[in-house]
Amino acid sequence: MSRNYWFTDRYGVQSADSPELSAFGPLLDAVADVGPDEDFATVSIEDEHGWAVTFGAGWADFENVTEDAEQFATVAVERDDALGVAEDFVRGDIDDLRSRWPLADADDTEPAAAEASDDIGVFLAALGEGIYSEAGFAVQRLAGPTFTQDTMPESDLFITFPEGGVSVNYQGDEPQAVAVFVFIQPTERVDAYPAPDQLISGLRLSTAGRADVAEHFGEPARSGGAFDVFAVDDRFLHFEYSSEGQLKMVTAMLSGPGF
Repeated sequence: MSRNYWFTDRYGVQSADSPELSAFGPLLDAVADVGPDEDFATVSIEDEHGWAVTFGAGWADFENVTEDAEQFATVAVERDDALGVAEDFVRGDIDDLRSRWPLADADDTEPAAAEASDDIGVFLAALGEGIYSEAGFAVQRLAGPTFTQDTMPESDLFITFPEGGVSVNYQGDEPQAVAVFVFIQPTERVDAYPAPDQLISGLRLSTAGRADVAEHFGEPARSGGAFDVFAVDDRFLHFEYSSEGQLKMVTAMLSGPGF
């Protein structure tokens, strides 16, 4: 069944009905470097049934502007993922978008991507997955919604949730998560993870020491002066300690250092 849709550029200028998808890429590029607090920072697609996706620099909102509609979360997206969302929208695959886009009030539900009952299972499940994947959405539901995005000179992409105490490192032409940093102690840029005792079942990380972690996981796969690495199935958990032996950070890694 055909339907009308239209694009709106960053200045609020609306396209003719049902334009070609190729016209949307330049609209995305126009806001790629525009900060969220600047004027004219978004572009959008909307259809005659009230469905709309709004895109900013590295993020997207999905909503229905009609009354009593579902409220969806803001998610982090790269340009290629944003174009994929736009393509689904243009094709009319709204039900598919609704089924895989996290709800704004989904914080209290168990993330579908995690197979473990503890929070670390969410982060381990995200390794090797893209930003715009169910596992990526699960991280956003747990640590978000507020995030920042930084691209390093080596093309590493970091999505950081400063209030959630989490930063995710994505690498590759089609970025996939290679490490998830969980801050047990705060830094100048990132708060401490708000629920450390829910991170790993059986460990109270708010008070656990290095010996407690080793007793829980067994022999480390690798150790250094201030860190231990433990193998968890085909993934790794890296525990970093201060000079006083206080746990500073837990990192879920796709591959272990030196392996």
